[in-house]
Amino acid sequence: METRKYKSPLGGDISNRKVAKGNGWKGLKGQAALALAVSLWIAVGGVEAADITIGTGGDVASCDYVYNGHTSGTANNDAGEQSNHSTTITAGGTVNYSAYGGSSNNSNAISNSVTMTGGKVSGHVYGGYSGSGEASYNNVSISGSAEVGLVYGGMGKGTVRGNQVTISGEAKLGEEDGIYGGYVSGYVNNSGLAQDNILTLARENLKVKGIGAGYVRKSDGTTSGNVLILQATGIEATNEVGANIIKIGSQVVFNPACTVIKANDFTIGVMNDSTMGTLDISEATGLNTDTFGSMTLLQSGTRDDFKVLKLTYDTATQTNPVELNEEHKSQIIRALMGQTSEANGVRLAYDALQTVSIDADKTQTYKKVTYDITGKVNTITLGEMNWNDGRSATTGYDYSAVTSSDIDGTSLSFKNPENIGVNASSILLAANNTLSDGLSLTGLTSNYSCVPVTGVTLAGQITGNIASSGGNLVYTNTANNASQLTFTDVEWKDSGALLNHATTLSNVSFNGAAVDTSNINFTNIKELEANKTMTLVSDFGNSVGEITGTKYKVGSTLEGTGKASLSGNDLIFTAETGTSQEQTHNTVMGAEVGMAALSAGNDFVGAATEGLAMAGNTGTDGMATYANMGGGSMNVETGSHVKTHTWNAILALGHKNEKKLSTTEYGAFFEYGTGNYSTFNGDERGDGSTRYTGGGILGKWQKNNGFYVEGSLRAGSIHDDANNVLRDVNGNPYSYTTDATYWGAHIGVGREIKLNKTDVLDLYAKYFYNHRGSVSFDAGGHYDLDAVESSVLRVGTRYTVKQNDNINYYGGLAVEHEFCGRASGFADGVAIRGADISGTSVRGEIGATFRPGEKSNVTLDLNLSGFAGKKQGLTGGLSAVFHI
Repeated sequence: METRKYKSPLGGDISNRKVAKGNGWKGLKGQAALALAVSLWIAVGGVEAADITIGTGGDVASCDYVYNGHTSGTANNDAGEQSNHSTTITAGGTVNYSAYGGSSNNSNAISNSVTMTGGKVSGHVYGGYSGSGEASYNNVSISGSAEVGLVYGGMGKGTVRGNQVTISGEAKLGEEDGIYGGYVSGYVNNSGLAQDNILTLARENLKVKGIGAGYVRKSDGTTSGNVLILQATGIEATNEVGANIIKIGSQVVFNPACTVIKANDFTIGVMNDSTMGTLDISEATGLNTDTFGSMTLLQSGTRDDFKVLKLTYDTATQTNPVELNEEHKSQIIRALMGQTSEANGVRLAYDALQTVSIDADKTQTYKKVTYDITGKVNTITLGEMNWNDGRSATTGYDYSAVTSSDIDGTSLSFKNPENIGVNASSILLAANNTLSDGLSLTGLTSNYSCVPVTGVTLAGQITGNIASSGGNLVYTNTANNASQLTFTDVEWKDSGALLNHATTLSNVSFNGAAVDTSNINFTNIKELEANKTMTLVSDFGNSVGEITGTKYKVGSTLEGTGKASLSGNDLIFTAETGTSQEQTHNTVMGAEVGMAALSAGNDFVGAATEGLAMAGNTGTDGMATYANMGGGSMNVETGSHVKTHTWNAILALGHKNEKKLSTTEYGAFFEYGTGNYSTFNGDERGDGSTRYTGGGILGKWQKNNGFYVEGSLRAGSIHDDANNVLRDVNGNPYSYTTDATYWGAHIGVGREIKLNKTDVLDLYAKYFYNHRGSVSFDAGGHYDLDAVESSVLRVGTRYTVKQNDNINYYGGLAVEHEFCGRASGFADGVAIRGADISGTSVRGEIGATFRPGEKSNVTLDLNLSGFAGKKQGLTGGLSAVFHI
């Protein structure tokens, strides 16, 4: 326990002051002065202020009473005014009866305090108590796990002013007790005033008998400025709540499931006075949220308790509160205009309003004050949604301003509308009782499409009406009609129906619907006989609209004429004629590309034969190595035409034997060619690539007079990769690859005539034969392409000018004729229109051979050839002979 000594009002410590010689307290004047000082000191509270702690580790652990810094047996409450005493009760502390900060039976209790963070007081707690005078500016704080009975910040006679009580944490108070900031228990000079007392409740779910910020126990008393601050919810007084101002604090968070405070009656704190004070929410920032709902701030058990309520909610209303009454039952606190929310295809446009109301439940009992966060709905827009899965927007929305013209159903549609039956209903919006009955929209239509079976697309329309009833917005379907059925890739059925209307789309009426078979393409069949029929739709109806389409296709292979018609109640299709599709011709055009690449290789084999045989190209031991590569672009007429870009290469090794009257040269070679192509068949274009790999042998015999005979044999494999040569009825491309063997041969005769020392004229005739094997593949149907043969005879001349030992120039002209070159095949057993590259072409060439130096063992040949006629284009190449 701490004892504090106070100075005399005249100055100095009168208990210890020494007497000054000649000027002390001796004598009549000194004694009179001393008596006056002591009397004044006592009159103004010249007693010792004391602090005491009750609890484990405190001054004492338990006692019966505690006041004025002392426990029972040592305390004195008849010693005049009691001020600035402090009582602290902590964990383990026990007071069997009552605890006081300061207590005076015969004077005032000013600025005393009781602080409880734990422990237990079985009786009452008083910050300050006066049995005959004023109790003001006292303080009580109860927190933690403290347990008490009645709590008074200050209790006195006459005037109780500026006392404070705070309850927080898990503090426990008896349900039959009460909490008062200031309490006037009796009058002095016929006056009782409770003023500017503050009671703060921050304890959740606190339940007591009475709650008063300031309370006068006489009916003619006065209260003013007493504030009840609420920082928690679930607070209840089974009797009454008395306060001039009830303030909702910032720690109260908006929660529609909670009530801030509930009591049997709300007053201003004067006995038998039912007047309600002011509600202040100016600092209730926790109520400002975007969550819709209604939270009860004040709940009374007395009718008309809030029939008149003054409300403060911002700076302007602090000095001029808004009055809520029968004429003005609610006040908008905040407004956020032009908000929207959307869910399940329903979009609400609303103004977000935060409102305090005294009659939100419209019962006119005025027993509840609520904080309502609502969306004042202005318009309702309907979009796409699932049937029987509308939006629920019941809580917090106010639809009272919505009229029929505020509902927009122009974009209303349903997922899977084909399943909606006539007269079926679906709740679009589950609203609440603020939505007026009788709102309506009629004749709403919504178009849709669906695919009931593979290859069939149905276009339909539903029609319906919207009406409001019982707080719901309901759609009722009045019609569901198909407008058109479109058939594309469908499975051919020899029996049964492609679509059985009795079990599929039975809610949709097909009567009068149009039918489009313009792009019908049958699968699961390889051929169609004339007059063969299938049922497209069984139980179609008794009428059909316009039927479009007179042709059909089967995959990428077959096509013919046919049409749909109504037979009884069934929609059937009849195939009238059948043939192969024109696009199948593209496959044989692709086969011709391979032959064109092999034909380009003819020139490389011939060039290798000539290169190895030239006298200057032979090494000292008769061996030579030859390499040539080149490429070109060529247009080939096939009945349509093909444009190719090829690249060829050959590598050969040969030996030359020289005799007295002739020379013989022979060798072997490896060849490779690759290229890409485009086929053009009317408006149809296809693309692909090809390559071949092979080898062979070659030979040449030449007499000294220039006459010669040459020939070669070749064989290998050729690969074709087609990307978009074929397409289905919808334009989607098919791809396919093929691999085939090839073989070929050539023979030639000619004579080189020396015109002089530098000029040589070569006259020749050569025959080339190539064979490409047959192939089969599947691409929207089955294809069998026959083997392709090429038989070319070329007759021509070449003129060579020898400028010196290292450089020769040459030029030539030839005519060639393709005797075969026809490609054919079958698509699903039906003949394909063939391709034919037979015909005559003219070939011209220029070139030069040279050695980089006299001692070089390499000879280079640069060549350019051009074609006109059946074949058109340019090719070129660079070859090299290595003399071994």
